[in-house]
Amino acid sequence: MRVPRMRQEGRHPRSRGGRLTTPAVLVALAALAVLAGCAGPAGTDGGAEPEGTDPTVLEGAWELVSGTGPDGEVEPVETHPVTLEIEGEGWRGTAACNTYDAEVSLDDDRLHLDGLGATEMACVEDGVMESEAAFLAALREVESWSVPDDRLVLEGPGTELVFQRS
Repeated sequence: MRVPRMRQEGRHPRSRGGRLTTPAVLVALAALAVLAGCAGPAGTDGGAEPEGTDPTVLEGAWELVSGTGPDGEVEPVETHPVTLEIEGEGWRGTAACNTYDAEVSLDDDRLHLDGLGATEMACVEDGVMESEAAFLAALREVESWSVPDDRLVLEGPGTELVFQRS
């Protein structure tokens, strides 16, 4: 009767003296190379930036649908919409009554707004100037952005501004 030999711990059946043979190493390396070629960087879809941090998704025209900020709720007035036009680092739009503009620098989903300026006309319709003041105060607090469900969301401490494409 033949007694099966026990494999020594730490040894692989295709190894010599506890080490993998050259063909086994080459096969393992080839398999890893094939898998690496199929996968993109961790956490992405084949190399493309996630939609939430790709700044090109910001480009275009947006209109505010809701917002809150340090001065409370930003209540859009139907006849005086709050708009945002993004072209590269230049952000501009209408803050209900007046036009505004700023330079914005982006670092992934973080943003820094610099040089926010606005014209200083008065609009007499009820709620327009209050909406504008609340929007501009909220815009000054914005520190990050995302684009879930094709809506632009700007956020900061106690602040959230939600825009839809216009």
